[in-house]
Amino acid sequence: MERKRIGRAWAWAAFVVLVAVGLYWPAMHVGLLADDVYQVALFDGVAGERGPLSLYSLYPRDPSATAEHVRRGSLPWWTVTEFRFVQVRPLSSLLLWVDHALWGKRAFVHHLHSMGWLAAALLAAYALLRRATTPVIAAMVLLVYAVDETFGWTTAWLANRCAMVSAAFAFGALAVQLRRATRGSDRERRRDGWIEGGLWALAFAAGEYALCGAAYGIAHALCGRTDGWRARARGLLPMGVVLGAFAVLSVAMGAGVHGATSYVDPLGHPVEFLVACVDRVPRMLGEIWLGLPGESDRLLFRYEGTIVVRAMTALSGVEGAPGVVKAHGGFALLGIAVVVGPCWWLARRWLEPSERRTVVWLALGSLGALVPLAAILPSTRALAVAALGPAVFVGSVAVAAVRAVRTRPTGVMAWARTGVLGVLAAGLVAQHVVVDAGWARAQIAGIDATGRSYPRFMADVGTQALPLEGKDVVVIAAPGLVTGLHGMWLLHLLERPLPRTWHVLEIGERRLLVRRVDEQTLELSTVGGVMHDQPPEVLFRPPSQGLHAGDEVDVGVFRAQVAAEGKGGGVRAVRFSFDRALEDPGLVFLAGGPRGLRRFELPAVGKAVVVAAPVLPGRVRGGA
Repeated sequence: MERKRIGRAWAWAAFVVLVAVGLYWPAMHVGLLADDVYQVALFDGVAGERGPLSLYSLYPRDPSATAEHVRRGSLPWWTVTEFRFVQVRPLSSLLLWVDHALWGKRAFVHHLHSMGWLAAALLAAYALLRRATTPVIAAMVLLVYAVDETFGWTTAWLANRCAMVSAAFAFGALAVQLRRATRGSDRERRRDGWIEGGLWALAFAAGEYALCGAAYGIAHALCGRTDGWRARARGLLPMGVVLGAFAVLSVAMGAGVHGATSYVDPLGHPVEFLVACVDRVPRMLGEIWLGLPGESDRLLFRYEGTIVVRAMTALSGVEGAPGVVKAHGGFALLGIAVVVGPCWWLARRWLEPSERRTVVWLALGSLGALVPLAAILPSTRALAVAALGPAVFVGSVAVAAVRAVRTRPTGVMAWARTGVLGVLAAGLVAQHVVVDAGWARAQIAGIDATGRSYPRFMADVGTQALPLEGKDVVVIAAPGLVTGLHGMWLLHLLERPLPRTWHVLEIGERRLLVRRVDEQTLELSTVGGVMHDQPPEVLFRPPSQGLHAGDEVDVGVFRAQVAAEGKGGGVRAVRFSFDRALEDPGLVFLAGGPRGLRRFELPAVGKAVVVAAPVLPGRVRGGA
């Protein structure tokens, strides 16, 4: 009988996995994008030398290598000298390396590999849930967790597969940790300790997302166990040893990000990190608990004109996007208090003490999992592990609501409590299953459309007939980070001849005035606003190290000199003095048009032209 129950349980898990694969299947048709493109160039050796374990060592701490990137144009000309972007993900790197070695640029096969890790993460989560709570709640939670917008990103973006790989091993390690806590003999506990340590080692080898899993392990020791504190501390030993080794290795390898405002190093800048947590953690809480996007611009895009945005602007007292940004974190916390608090107060009486304890420690673990994620800007793609705690809450509340109805309450107040609980539970399940499923599909469709627009921008009608091989290409402006940073590697992906250098003078959707100063000099100035103040730009130079009037940067092909500042700071105009006449056949000037890049017609000396804000073909200017 027990074997049949176990068989039915895992048959349900297999069914949910199939549902999830079907839901995220459109991700199979997404091509290589963003960091995927750069990693292909690294694998092929055209962007630098990287071994099988270091494809996530994107920009190591090496001033000479940074200078070479700037000279070539694979980092923007305004990049700080000490720029660094290194992630310790040897296992995930090896998996990507194997993909490239066996299947080259056939993205469909790479995505099929990612779907396997989605299945592994969900099954490992189910193994953990079956240890943590009752079978019926575990079954419901698995469905809620499997249908989550974050998996739209992780299945569609190959470079982000590391989140699922790390989650699979971290959930497996947590399941063994829970089993070890109930073992009767020392021999079994020691054996499980070695198994758990091995799984944690694999989780951390997959990526820093294992830190999110570790937060659950700590929360279980604090709130999920009832034995003595010494036993609880011993229970954390395998995880603690691996975590310490990961920290030492990360420092030794120079891991982390330096020179970028959007990324905050917790060890190098602890005060800035704490300040970032105050803003970013509430926004991420709003996403995993209520489905409110953690990115303020995406929240505004999704809910503009609705009661959500009106309530946020009323709360902040500021209209439009600034009001949404100002109220975002506070509104998310208020929403959680209004929805989750009453829901838990009504549901807890229909849950067993052990079930309630599970909800508490997994919710606490989910909160702790957001702390390391505060090092980056709130992003849906990073929330796969942290989303498990809210899924447990929703699944448990749904089961409690069904139990409440089955008891056939008597009395007006009892019926009222049951009715309110039922409505709240139904709303949460609808949000976390039905609505999330729709947004996940929309997310994948958006990623796919954007990914397809990159090669169209780079190499459609406007440039395919231009002889670029061995030339110094200068792009007046690119609409975003990928086209501004990976232009040369997109050409490599498309198997086009590579130019000698590929420089983008400005990143962002701004109108620019381009003035010809003399035979060798162009001046770029903004038509309102300043440069280097948007996320794709401050990634390479934080405002605290901003350039000022008179500052010069020499990249070889040209020397950039800041010609004017804004009243409140920021670059208003830059003068680019080239090493030869602008009409030299070795120079090719491009600008973005409605169908992508096209040849830019240089103005005569003393004349100026306005260049429209660049936009990806098929995308709406200013859209998501």
